[in-house]
Formats: sequence, C-alpha cells, structure tokens
Amino acid sequence: MTNTDDTTGGVALAEPVAHPQLLGPLAAMVHDIDALMAPEQAPLVTPPAFHAAVADRIGAAGSAPAAMTLSPDRSRLYVASCGDDSIWVIGTDTFDVLDVITGVTEPYALAATDTAVFASSGSAACDAITVIDAATNTVAATLPQPRNVNDLAVAGELLYVTRADATGADIAVIDPATGATDTIELTDQPGVVADCMAVSPDGRLLYVAVQQPASSRIAVIDTVGRFVVGSFAAGAPVRGIAVSADGATLYLAECDATLGGVVEILDARTATVIDAVHLGGLLTHLALSRDGQRALVVNGDAVSVLCLRSREIIGSITTGGQPACVVASRDGLYIADYAGAVTAVTTTATDRRAPASLQRAG
Repeated sequence: MTNTDDTTGGVALAEPVAHPQLLGPLAAMVHDIDALMAPEQAPLVTPPAFHAAVADRIGAAGSAPAAMTLSPDRSRLYVASCGDDSIWVIGTDTFDVLDVITGVTEPYALAATDTAVFASSGSAACDAITVIDAATNTVAATLPQPRNVNDLAVAGELLYVTRADATGADIAVIDPATGATDTIELTDQPGVVADCMAVSPDGRLLYVAVQQPASSRIAVIDTVGRFVVGSFAAGAPVRGIAVSADGATLYLAECDATLGGVVEILDARTATVIDAVHLGGLLTHLALSRDGQRALVVNGDAVSVLCLRSREIIGSITTGGQPACVVASRDGLYIADYAGAVTAVTTTATDRRAPASLQRAG
C-alpha cells in the first residue's frame, strides 16, 4: 500500500504511520523552500574564536578515499580507498597505518561495530557488502546486493544499507551474524536514489535522503517496526545528514546550482526549519564535532566549520589537497583528501571572537 499524497513530492513512499515520538505524521509536513532565502538572522550567541593545527599526517593512505569511519572505541580509523580496492586501518593513538585490507573492490561506504567493519564494494556484476573481522582485519563474508549500494549505517546489532537501481529504491536491514536480510521499500519509481543517512542517538529512527530527479526528500524510518514513518521535503539535493546528541535537531548539508551550499537546521520532531546557513561552494559531506557544537562541512577545497550555537562560519580548514570526507576525532577531526592523504587536525574554540583558518600546503 502506498501513499501518493502531494507531500511526497511525486514519489510514492511506503505509507506513513504515526509514531509516538513525533508530533503528528511527518508525511503531512511540508518544507518551505522560502526559508532558505530568508534574510540572515542575528547570531544567537557571540561565536567563539576557532583555531586549528595539523597534528599528524599520512601522505598516502591508498588512492581516492571515499569514506572514513571510526571503531566504536575510537582507537582505529578505517579509510575506504576506492582507487586501489583497499581499506586502510590507522591507529588513532599513534596515527600509524596498522594494516591494509586488500581485495575490497571500489569501497565507497563504511560502518563499524566492535567486532566488524562493513564496506560497500562494487563490480560490473553487482554491488556487495564486504564484512571484515575487526580483530584480524580479514574478510569474513561477502553479501551480494541486488541493487546499487549508496550508504551504510549501524544501529544496535543491525546494518542498514541504502540501495537503488532502475526499478526503485529501498533500505536493506541486515543481521550480520546470520546474513538474514529484511527490506524497507521506499519507492518503485525509476530515477529515485536512496542516498546518505543518519541514525538517531537512541537508534529508533533512521533519516534517509531520497534524491528525486526534480527534488529531494528525507524519509524517516522506524527501525523497530521497520516501516516508513513519513517524509518531508528538503530544499535542495542532500549531501549529508547529522543528528544532534539529544535527537532533537537535524542538520542537512544541501547543494545545487541555484542555491549553492546550505546547511539547514531543523526541529527533528516537526521537520520545521529553524535556520539555514549559506556556505556557498560545493558541499559534499557533513559531520558533527565530538561535543556537538560545530558542523564540519566538506566545501570544495576546504572544510568549513560552522558554529551551531551562533550559526556562523568560524573557520575554514585546508590541508593542501581537495577533501573527500571528514570524521570527528577526540580533539578535532580527520580529513581524507582525494590524493590519498589523511590528516589529523586538532581544534580549539574559545570565547574570544577571532575566527581563524588553517592553511597548509602539501
């Protein structure tokens, strides 16, 4: 059964069901694109001074990194090296390469648990999920997928996979222990892609970017019941999603030729736009700092740092290469660039108003 109400933007999603944690069905919520063009608001607080410094650097962690993820204890950083079919394992304490896992064809997305690392892998025949034993850094299993894989996320003991092909888009729910797979259907319409996603801190909700030919939406999934709660429109194609630590706020990195780069800040319960910060440039990735105070946005040749309290850009980090992805560290962030380098950057934010940027060549 599908819902073809106009609020789905022309794409039939699985019928929304009211969720007790939400203030009414999300399918009835309509995002107002005019909010993106609203005049800039006065800062909520005085933005802090931001300082960044290169702490360490690995000059060649493979080729064309596509994704990074940390182990749950944050002791290991995994880098998907799409250009040379490998996963690099970096120890975060020493920032040394601990291992290189080879034979993972074109890894594009990563997720990790205490015992396993999951990587998407592509081939002419089909995409697959490669399961890596985290203790031995060896391939434990390969799970072929019937559709193209775009992103991976872990919630509890389950792995979530966004998939799409010419016949539609869905989310696979995989039990890594058994390989059993359930499917949450999103749409059977061609040209629609289930893309990046984020899990709420309690693991009960999954936010999925659904890219359509003429627009984009966020589908909200109940991970317990495994159904679509509802969806709401995004102002532009979504390149990254993050959720605040309390689950109350959503952050969307959006980018298109008309609006440029925008980070939208939304009330997660009502899908109401709280603010929209224009960054300009080409946004391709979004992460939050460990303390949740800053958004780290891959923006063309730099990583823009957005203070989430003042909603102002307070820094711009460049490391000599075009950044591909970022991950928050204990004291800053890791940046992987398309040349294959991975850089550890330490950051501080003080109460003094003195925005700064880091510029380092090579």
